[in-house]
Amino acid sequence: MDGPVSIGNAPDIGAVEMTWGNEFGGSVPTSSIASIISQDDPISHFGAVDSPDGESFLQAFDGDPNTKYLNFNRFTSGMTVTAFTPIQLYGIALTAANDEELRDPFGVLIFGVNEDSSTDLLATLAPPSFNRFERKEFFLNTPTEAYLSFRIILTDDPAADANSLQVAEIEFLGAPADRSLRILESSNSRELFSTVSEVLTNITTLTWLSEPDQFYAIEESNTLNGDWVLPFARTQGTGFRTTQRTFTTATEQKKFFRIREVED
Repeated sequence: MDGPVSIGNAPDIGAVEMTWGNEFGGSVPTSSIASIISQDDPISHFGAVDSPDGESFLQAFDGDPNTKYLNFNRFTSGMTVTAFTPIQLYGIALTAANDEELRDPFGVLIFGVNEDSSTDLLATLAPPSFNRFERKEFFLNTPTEAYLSFRIILTDDPAADANSLQVAEIEFLGAPADRSLRILESSNSRELFSTVSEVLTNITTLTWLSEPDQFYAIEESNTLNGDWVLPFARTQGTGFRTTQRTFTTATEQKKFFRIREVED
C-alpha cells in the first residue's frame, strides 16, 4: 500500500486514498453467484468492539434482518471472514437495521487477505441511504482475484450525530474460483480421483462442492471401469457450499463411488 490515510477524523486504517465508490457500479453478473459466507464459517472481529449482548458481529451473518450488528466504536471496525475455498468476489449486499438511519455505514472498504496476513484493498463504497430493513446489492466492475479470506471495514459519518454504527446483514457475493465438480473428502478413502473416490468400507461419507440448485447423482460400482448404478435418490446442491452425504452400501466389498451433475 502507498501510505496511510484517514477518513474524516476517523483513526488511520492504513488504506490507500481512493474516491468513494470508484470500484463499484458493475451490472448484475450473468454467471451464477451466491452469498458465500454464513455464521458457521470462520469470522473474527477486526478493530475495537463495544457491542451490546445479542448485537455482535456474528448477527451480521445470521441471515435474519431482524437482528443486527451494533458497535459503539463508530469508526474503522469490521470483520475478517474465511470461505471454504478460494473465492472470486463479485460484490456485496447490505441490509439496513431497524432504527436510526444515522447509524448506517457511511463508508465500506473491502480487502483481500493474503496467506501472510497482508491485505490488498479491493474496493471502496459509499452506500446510499436505506429504508429500514432494506437490502441493496453492490457489484464490482470486475470480479476480484481469488482469495480465501476477506476483510470488510465499516465506518460511520464523522459529521453524523450518532452514537454507534449498525448493519443488519452483510453478504459477500461471489463464486468459487475453481467450480469444477470434484470430491473434496471421502471417509475411509485410499485414493482420490477427480470425481471418483475409492473407499474401503461400506460406510461412506462424500463431501463435494455444489452449485446453487444443481442436482447430483451419487453412483456406485464394484470396479472403476464397471457398470455404474444409482442406488440413492438424487441430491440437490445447497449453493456454493460443501454438500455432504453419508450412506451404507449393501455389501462390505470394496466399492467405488462417483458424483455426476444431472437434470432436475
